[in-house]
Amino acid sequence: IGAAFFKQFGEIRRIRIARNKKTGKSKHFGFLEFASPEVAMIVAETMHNYLLFEHLLQVQIIPPERVHHKL
Repeated sequence: IGAAFFKQFGEIRRIRIARNKKTGKSKHFGFLEFASPEVAMIVAETMHNYLLFEHLLQVQIIPPERVHHKL
C-alpha cells in the first residue's frame, strides 16, 4: 500500500515504507505524515484493523514528541 491509497484522505507530507535492506521487499509497515492533524485522526480511526490485501492494518497516531528524527 502506498501513498496513492492514502491520498484519498488528504495531503501527505511524508511517507516512509520499511524495506528489507538485502532484498528490498516490504517489511509490511510504514509511516505517514498528513498535512492536517485532523485528517491523520480520521485515517487512524477509519483504517485501524482494516483488512486490505490480506493484511490487517494497524494504524496509530504518533505524538510529535515521539517521532524519530529520521522519519
